[in-house]
Amino acid sequence: MPDWKRVCRIDEVPADSMKEFKVNGTGVLIVHAGGAFAAFQAMCPHEAVALADGICDGSIITCLEHMWQFDAHTGAPVGDDAERGLKTYPLRQERDELYVTLEG
Repeated sequence: MPDWKRVCRIDEVPADSMKEFKVNGTGVLIVHAGGAFAAFQAMCPHEAVALADGICDGSIITCLEHMWQFDAHTGAPVGDDAERGLKTYPLRQERDELYVTLEG
């Protein structure tokens, strides 16, 4: 059974935005895009820049350091610059709370 950890309330991450939270010492980026939530590694895989300092337009996450872009729903790399995608974390919603497991 996965070890689910509470991350935040759903209202802490407005629509078409993202916010970083610490879960057991690990940075987790929660993205609220297109009415759905997703959880990814918090740092850009290129140069360990905080993705929360970038831009989320509801479909694309853009790291402002070197403009790497990622799909806001899957974490997959987008465009010609990003060489690899984001690590994803399983996420579940219970009522108005989000939970993530860092296992796997």
